[in-house]
Amino acid sequence: MNKRSTKYSIFLFLAIFLFSLPYYAYSVKDNTSINIDEKKLYELPQVWLSRADDNPENRKFTIDLKLWSYSNIAMSWSQLEGYGEYDGNSWHRINLRINENIKELSLFIPVHGRDAQYYFNEQVVHETGRFALKGKTEAISWRPGIFSIPARLIQPGNNLLCVRTGPPEGRGLGSDKFYIGPNTVIEQKWISYILWSAIPAAGYIFLALYFFFYFLVRKSDIFSLYYSGLALSLGMVILGYKGLILWFLDFKFMYLGLTYAGLLLFPPFLLLFLKSFLHFPDNRIPGIIAAIYFMVTVSVFGEFIVTGGIYYFLRYTYEPCLISLVPVSFYGVYICSMAVKVKKPFAYAMLAGVLLVSVTLIISAVSIAGLIQFEPPVAEAFSSAVIIYAIALAYRTARVHIDLEKSHEMLLSQNRMKDDIPAAASKVLETRLQGIEGIADVIISGGRGIMAAGKIPDMYAWDNGNESKKASVLVVDDDPVNQRVIENQLRQAGYSVMSVPSGPMALEYLEKSKVPDIILLDVMMPGMSGYEACGIIRSRFSLHELPIIMVTARNQIPDLVTAFEYGANDYLSKPFDKRELLSRVNTLVTLRRTVKKYEESSYRILQDRTNPHFLFNAINTIHSFLSKDRDTEKADKAILMLADILRYLMDMSFHALVPFEKEWEFINNYLKFECLRFPETVRFHIEKTGDFSDVVIPPLTIQPIAENSIKHGIRNKPGGGKVSIKAVNDGTFVRIMIEDDGSGLQKEDIFSRTLGNIRNMLKYHFKISDVSVNNRAEGGVLAEIFFALEKRG
Repeated sequence: MNKRSTKYSIFLFLAIFLFSLPYYAYSVKDNTSINIDEKKLYELPQVWLSRADDNPENRKFTIDLKLWSYSNIAMSWSQLEGYGEYDGNSWHRINLRINENIKELSLFIPVHGRDAQYYFNEQVVHETGRFALKGKTEAISWRPGIFSIPARLIQPGNNLLCVRTGPPEGRGLGSDKFYIGPNTVIEQKWISYILWSAIPAAGYIFLALYFFFYFLVRKSDIFSLYYSGLALSLGMVILGYKGLILWFLDFKFMYLGLTYAGLLLFPPFLLLFLKSFLHFPDNRIPGIIAAIYFMVTVSVFGEFIVTGGIYYFLRYTYEPCLISLVPVSFYGVYICSMAVKVKKPFAYAMLAGVLLVSVTLIISAVSIAGLIQFEPPVAEAFSSAVIIYAIALAYRTARVHIDLEKSHEMLLSQNRMKDDIPAAASKVLETRLQGIEGIADVIISGGRGIMAAGKIPDMYAWDNGNESKKASVLVVDDDPVNQRVIENQLRQAGYSVMSVPSGPMALEYLEKSKVPDIILLDVMMPGMSGYEACGIIRSRFSLHELPIIMVTARNQIPDLVTAFEYGANDYLSKPFDKRELLSRVNTLVTLRRTVKKYEESSYRILQDRTNPHFLFNAINTIHSFLSKDRDTEKADKAILMLADILRYLMDMSFHALVPFEKEWEFINNYLKFECLRFPETVRFHIEKTGDFSDVVIPPLTIQPIAENSIKHGIRNKPGGGKVSIKAVNDGTFVRIMIEDDGSGLQKEDIFSRTLGNIRNMLKYHFKISDVSVNNRAEGGVLAEIFFALEKRG
């Protein structure tokens, strides 16, 4: 997962969460009735009329409702007036206005904390258990379910749904929503409810087990243990809060233990996970917070064991715990913000998850305080955070494995280079043998200098002499004896030699110094092998631009094939004969220079093609001054200008590259000459920005484009026009812009051959270059010449 995909996944979860807010806000309706007009699923309002009284008359239509109060059945209402110390049964009612076409209805009821009786139009239609008509109901948690309303009780118009239940323990009638609708629709809702709750719960429990066993294998990654606790606590909350656990163990302790223990364990595991995963500096705050929540969790279980319920926790501790989650989540935001600040991996994903939790908890706190009648999607927000963290952990694990695979491949590659001790020993012995043979050969041939005098040469200085005529050789070998022998043999043959002991130093030399005619590259070197160095060099230089001879003590077919696959031109097997060395070097150097001469001759042809246009036009101009206008003064001036221009052509046309200032002076003279030819139609402006003192350029690069702009652009425009030339040097690139306000390009590309010639010349000399021509929006043509300052070797 790259940064882009991580941000996309975070954005997706944030979008789902934010778009769900209106849905949850809309679900809290401020009325106590609903119209049932169609055969579809209806969600009952969460605001019902309630009364803390066990009068059986409360089920009737005609009872006086003045003593009844509005309450949100899905939220805590035990602190409402009349419910403070009341421990008897209570009644809740809602009106249903049913269309005469509706003949069958079923009701979906969520998990609730007491036995309950359901009345429809004053008749009992469902009981969740043994219900005491007088006295207390059993304090059990009843699992969610569905039941059908008898058709004989359904009447057109007003209908009354009443629920008789025991006193609430912290929450209202139910912990979720009530739904009503046709039997088949309610059954589908029931199935989707089970799946929508069971699948995430199973997924979180699986994640908890996976990362717990991951921790057992790799105990250094303590964050995996904390994430296991985080996922397990969320799975516990869903199993308990949604009442699914009661279908497996119909025991109130399981409902209370999973729901509230999971809710209390989520915050400490969240902080511990963030602190550990992001390597937040050690401090006591997360530990203190975790200890407090763990103590509250223990007290919850203690109260249940002693009293059989958690009345005191729900009445005095539950809401403060919920409100305390807000500053706890803020501390998590702080941890993640510090990680984002120092650009730690996955910091943005961690921050997105804890922000989801924080926003939801803030809304919950405001709701608990009674400022709004809105219960936010806490479970969905917590789930989104856990999923974001799971994605981050999965990507981290995948990246670790990828890095390990790369390291393994690198080790295998290195092992292929030095796969056994005999191969390494063979290289040493054969190198020493090569050195002995070389020294003996130098002595026998009467050699002087480095061997005869017994001196160590300067390995980083070119041999003195006529370097412009000598072919240059770069020797890359980590063995100093073998290196000096090769140097001496090549210098005796008239080559200029440079030596370096490693592949990285050879690459550095090629970046900073003149490119040699050929490289002799040893294969088995420490650090970077000759194969690797050859591959990197070949990515910059073609086979004929910089020939490479691999020197190897391993001459098996696979080794030689590998050398050619990495881009070597030839190879020498140690120990080699001096004549073989010189013969192979001479062959490749001769081939390189032959190819270079061919390219230069091709360049000459391209360059010469640009000359006739201007010369032909210049001669015609002088002829017109003498024969038609009889203007000898203009003719003299034109002849002098032409003399300067021809002098430039004769002096510079035989050079592949000329100083930019000379080319700039030439184009300036050319434009003045054109203004002399066409004083009524041709105007020009020329300027340059930057230091061009060290810049070179192929001769006649700018003039042909300017000539085309005048001839095919502004001369075809009534009243003439203007040619502007601007050159900019920013220290890395040179950009030349030639623009005119003429008639623009026509269907036929009159610049095609001119641009092609100039483009080829630039590409021959510069690694990065381009030429383009386009019509301007305001009319005319803009041609651009672009090339990098680094000159090719």
